[in-house]
Amino acid sequence: MQKFLGPVSVLITLSLCVAGGFPALSGTDETDLPFNATQFAAAPNNLGWEQWRRVKADVLAELPRLKACRDKPESCTPAERGFQTIVSEAEAQRGIGRIEVVNRRINRAIKYTPDTTQWGVADKWSAPFAADGKGSFETGKGDCEDFAAAKYVGLYLMGVPLTNMRVVLVHDNVVRLDHAILAVHHEKRWLILENRHDELYEDKVYNTFTPLVVVDSEGVGRMSRAFRLSDQKPTRPCAS
Repeated sequence: MQKFLGPVSVLITLSLCVAGGFPALSGTDETDLPFNATQFAAAPNNLGWEQWRRVKADVLAELPRLKACRDKPESCTPAERGFQTIVSEAEAQRGIGRIEVVNRRINRAIKYTPDTTQWGVADKWSAPFAADGKGSFETGKGDCEDFAAAKYVGLYLMGVPLTNMRVVLVHDNVVRLDHAILAVHHEKRWLILENRHDELYEDKVYNTFTPLVVVDSEGVGRMSRAFRLSDQKPTRPCAS
C-alpha cells in the first residue's frame, strides 16, 4: 500500500493516542481485514487516495482546535462543541458501549444529503471540520463517506488506535448501490458502523456487501472477497 503524509501520520498517532481500553491490532492481526477480504495495493493517484488525503489534511489542521475545545469549552465553535459532547458522552461508557454512542450520536448529528444535492458533484468526501468551514459537522449534512469519516475521528479522539479502524467502500447487492461504512476491530471481531443503523453488527452479518476499497491510516487499497475485479459496479450514490 502506498503511504502518504509521511511524518504527519506519525504526528497524528503520537498527538492523539490516549488510554482508552482499546488494545491495538498487532503482529499478524494487522492482516485481518473486515469481510474476510484480501487487500491489493492501489495507485497513489486514484480518486479514493486523493479524497482521503484531503480529509486527513483537514483533520490534522483541526486537531489543535479540538484539543483546545476539550480543555477550554468556551473556545469551541458550536460545531466543535457538539462534536466534543459526543466524544465525552462516549468516553463515559465502557467497551463496546463507547463505540455504540459514537455511531448513534453521529448518525443523528448529520443529515444524510447526497453529494449531488449538497455540492453538485458525484463524489466528495468531507471531514467533520474543513479548512473552508464546510465540514459535515459544520454544515450538518453529509453522505455515507462523511458519516464514516466523522466516526473515525470521534473514535480516534477517545483512544481507538488507527490500526483498529478501516473505512470500507462496499457494493450493497440488495439496494444495488455503493456504500461507505466504518469497520472497527473490537474484541477480535470487526463491528460495522453505518449511517442506516444505530445498532452494531459484525461484518459477517452483512453478507450482501461486496467490499471494493479499504481506507486506513496508510492510504487506500482495493479489496477482494471471492469476486473478480471486473465484477465491480460503476460508482453510484451511496445508500441512504
